[in-house]
Amino acid sequence: MSDYSPVVREYMEAAIAEVKASGRWREVDMISMDILASSLEKWKKAEKDILEHGVCIGTHQNPSVSVASSSLRLAMGIMQDYGLTALSKKRLTKGEPVQEEDSPIEAFLKGDG
Repeated sequence: MSDYSPVVREYMEAAIAEVKASGRWREVDMISMDILASSLEKWKKAEKDILEHGVCIGTHQNPSVSVASSSLRLAMGIMQDYGLTALSKKRLTKGEPVQEEDSPIEAFLKGDG
């Protein structure tokens, strides 16, 4: 995880700790976590590029729009699989109450990283 930005590393540490605490962690899950980190890193970089250059460059769509969309879609799928969103956490805990604090993804999305 050292190849990623500090905000992605911090999120991933929290996400991995949450999955481990749930008792659902297996060592092979590290591959999925690396894909999640990579997707989040690409998404953050693409979003930064979109903010700097806009959705369109001249008369063409900024390629970062497609990168941001596909990266976020992949990341959200992995997060749902691992119960890292409020709704998927509730589903994986079979309806047990979800804590009112921010999930790791909510905290990540609120960050300025």
